[in-house]
Amino acid sequence: MKMDMFLQKSSNLFAENRLLKFVIIVLMLGQMYSMWAAKAALNYQRTIVLPISNDFQLEFQGNTANAEYYKVMTRHICGLLLNYQPRTAKAQFQELLAYAHPEFYPELNDQLTKIADNIENLSVSSVFYPQTIEVDPNKKTVELSGLRKQFTHNNPMEDKIKRYIITYEFMNRKFFVRNITEMKEEGKR
Repeated sequence: MKMDMFLQKSSNLFAENRLLKFVIIVLMLGQMYSMWAAKAALNYQRTIVLPISNDFQLEFQGNTANAEYYKVMTRHICGLLLNYQPRTAKAQFQELLAYAHPEFYPELNDQLTKIADNIENLSVSSVFYPQTIEVDPNKKTVELSGLRKQFTHNNPMEDKIKRYIITYEFMNRKFFVRNITEMKEEGKR
């Protein structure tokens, strides 16, 4: 008789153990689904930024942004790179390096250091008036053309239409420059 009671208690314990294992597995699956759903929701989340001018709106969704954002960033980067005076060039180039992709940073830093030294030694000033900005989200490039004027000691050096290709990457809602190329007049790089 005592044996029946022991067998009944042990079978109850085994059944309870199986039930607890089942509940733990269901909870783990629910937690995994919840994590997957939260990650997917972040990609569909959209942030809209209205600048002060209210002429346009900037939209971010997942790892992409609308064309207006890329145009605004291109204007800012072009301003840092192409509008300078001997006193401001180094500071602007340092600010531009904050937008450089980590792989492109050393190369861009070397180039900008050489350019800044030349600007200071030759007392060169530059101004760039953007005319067209075309964004190609498939190639992740922005083509920029406009009038560039350069002066040395207040004497005109250059007054030409220039074209630039900026290759970018948008990661973690941050704009990174991967490459900046000036197009030659013949259309060759």
